[in-house]
This record gives sequence, structure tokens and C-alpha cells, in this order.
Amino acid sequence: MMELVINFSGGKDSSATLAYLCERYPHLRKHVVFADTGWEHPDAEEWNRFIVARIAPGAALRIVRNPRKDFFAMVRARRKFPSPAHRQCTSDLKRNPIQTWIRRNVTDPVVINCLGLRAEESPAHAKKLKLSRDRTMSKRQAHGVELAPDPRLDREPGARVPRRARYSAAPGVPLSQPLLLS
Repeated sequence: MMELVINFSGGKDSSATLAYLCERYPHLRKHVVFADTGWEHPDAEEWNRFIVARIAPGAALRIVRNPRKDFFAMVRARRKFPSPAHRQCTSDLKRNPIQTWIRRNVTDPVVINCLGLRAEESPAHAKKLKLSRDRTMSKRQAHGVELAPDPRLDREPGARVPRRARYSAAPGVPLSQPLLLS
């Protein structure tokens, strides 16, 4: 078979991706993973558990961290904050800890690592393939694949958030409003 690893921040794009994947692939095993950079809001973990429980009942939220550094240690060591030109935060504090978690915890030989990216966010996101092989995750019998969300997540004319993010609004938040984070 295969397993899905869904990178989850609690924001509108990752929430929309999680909702889409739960609707589209209810039969596949899903791992929802949140990368704590050390710069997260104090309530982020609780919020993420709440949202995951609403969108994907029964799915556990896994929390990963880089054991050697956090956001503040990285900024001190490099003497600068991350920027679009220097995106070490993404690789060091998000992508690498999630890939380490996948290698240690997912036993299926086919793993789909799902990211919630909007094409409108940047020219690089617009060029990204919807499905691409991640050679850094592929080893022996295992095959790592990276999935960017279905383009329909981006296609609500005039909307600032994906249509699916509205399906998962928190209690008391009208469905016409986007999720609160990100």
C-alpha cells in the first residue's frame, strides 16, 4: 500500500491539504506531523491538536524538533534572521526533522510526504510539481514522494484562502471566515 505524511502547521494551507487528503484518500494511513521550530506561539501545539481532531478524527499529531538547535540558536549562530534568500529555517527546523521522523517511524515502502503550498505564495511554489520523487527520502526498498496539494485548493476566484480551509473552521467561527493562523 502506501502511507501519507502530512506536514501540518495549523494554518489555512496545511489545514486545507489535510481536509483534502482525508476526503480523497480515507482508506490510506495518515501521519500528521508538526515541526516545532522553537519560535511557535505557546498555544500552537494545543491549537494543532484541536484542528487535527476536527479534520481527521483518530489521527494523532506528531511533534518533531531539531534536537541540536532551535530558531533562536540558529539566529545567534548565523547572526541573522532567515529571509527568502537564506531559508535555513525551513530545511534545518522543518524539513529535516520531519524526514528524520519519517525514516524512523514509517515502515511502508511507499511514503507520500504531503505539503500545503499555494502557487500564489511565490514563483517557486508556482513552478513546483504536484508530485515529485524525493531522492533524499528514497532508500533501498522505500520510495519517498513529495506531494504539493491539488490545484483545486487554489481556485476560488477572489478568495485569499483555499476553499477547503473553510470546511474546518473552529467552533464559533463562521464558515465564511478562514482559519485563524498562517
